[in-house]
Amino acid sequence: MFHEKIVSYFLDPFAEGYTFEKTVTLGLIALAFIYIIYELLKKMKIRIDERFAIALFPYIVFGSALRVWQDAGIVNSILFTTPNIYLLVFFVFFTTLVFSWYLMREKYYKITSLFGIVLASVALANIEIVNYAMPILDFIVFLPIALILYKIKWSKENKIVAGAQIFDGTTTYLAIKFFGYSEQHFVPSVLISLIAPEIFPLLKIIVVLALLYYLDRFVENKDERNYTKALIATLALATSIRDLLRVSALV
Repeated sequence: MFHEKIVSYFLDPFAEGYTFEKTVTLGLIALAFIYIIYELLKKMKIRIDERFAIALFPYIVFGSALRVWQDAGIVNSILFTTPNIYLLVFFVFFTTLVFSWYLMREKYYKITSLFGIVLASVALANIEIVNYAMPILDFIVFLPIALILYKIKWSKENKIVAGAQIFDGTTTYLAIKFFGYSEQHFVPSVLISLIAPEIFPLLKIIVVLALLYYLDRFVENKDERNYTKALIATLALATSIRDLLRVSALV
């Protein structure tokens, strides 16, 4: 039964792989969670802008590193599995954000980002990098893409979102092609198995361009548009940084 599979997933989060049912279930939960976050930010009158991005980024690194702790066996807890790791990191981030907002208002990002940098640094310090070929390859492949994005006439937020998604695509491709890793998520894993690993970064480019066009063309509310873009970038960075760290640590 469908509901039994849902319950089984959360009772046994260490089970490998993402089935179609898991993908749909997590997608629905994510949509509800995304709506709640947006409403909370609106009530606090926190705008999704450059300051918010500065505050958020260290926590993305922190969460990705914690997920690698689970992969490496440094910890073994339900809290460090997907999707629970997202809830854990969000709780830490949002708690710090609220405290910083009431303490410093518009300058909230200073405290929030500083605390996030400390957390990310501690998390990264406990990951032993042994495969330097992965970050070097990733840098070589992504650098020309980053330069192209820097040069083209596009909004800063669009460049960041596109860059994050393409970086996720190139990191996944390199992990699969050269280091024997596999894609866990249902839809991309099916496409990769049917076609080739090269389809993943190409698909990322097509999808992110289509999403950005839709958001800029049809979503009139700037806050909603920026919030959606922030989510797209966050998800891409969270998975790509985790993959980069995991392959670099060979776990």
